[in-house]
Amino acid sequence: MKNLPTYEDFINESIFLNEIGDMKPLDWDDIKVNGKTTTYEFYLGPEFYEVEIVRVNNTKISVSFKADGSDNSVTNSGKPLLVFSTVVSFMKDYIEKNPGIKFLGFVPEKTDSDDSRRLKIYMHYIKSSFDVADIDYTNLSRGYVSIEVELK
Repeated sequence: MKNLPTYEDFINESIFLNEIGDMKPLDWDDIKVNGKTTTYEFYLGPEFYEVEIVRVNNTKISVSFKADGSDNSVTNSGKPLLVFSTVVSFMKDYIEKNPGIKFLGFVPEKTDSDDSRRLKIYMHYIKSSFDVADIDYTNLSRGYVSIEVELK
């Protein structure tokens, strides 16, 4: 039991716990616009992330991201809350600059067909970060789920 930190350890080391969705996003390194695609870029340690927001139509965007050039968004950085808080900040920035957006679409990556951890984290972030009117789940192959969020 000697290895467990005490309350004083937390205070002395200035360790603060955040609620899910209440984490300061990372700084952005660049924003690139190419037609209907806006790409936000940031670094987390040595990993380089690209968040692509594609304007599907006048009211809907599709959001995806990749780390170090890989389309596999299972990054295993060990900091999924920090990554997603940064992704949400990009989504908010895009929506602020494009006020007609009413729908967000994305597909959470999985490590296997039974993995629902990212879906749960994503949905918590979305619900705590946006004024949500409705959420539509569409089952895809291999256990993947496509999410469409309608904003109020």
